[in-house]
Amino acid sequence: MNFRKIMIQGAILFLVSFLVAAVVTFVYRWISEGSGHVDWVTSFRLAVILTVILTIKSFLDERFKRKKV
Repeated sequence: MNFRKIMIQGAILFLVSFLVAAVVTFVYRWISEGSGHVDWVTSFRLAVILTVILTIKSFLDERFKRKKV
């Protein structure tokens, strides 16, 4: 897996996880408090954490697959 592919995968993971977290926090606050506010800090933090973890996992999975075959 080359660097460009890792960066593209990381960017896509970040965007998807950020949007999903924003929607979930909006819906949660809308249901629980009656006002739909997005918690941007939590959404950003979760997106960064998931991006780092899932990109590293994907890189390591592909690396170990190549060695076994």
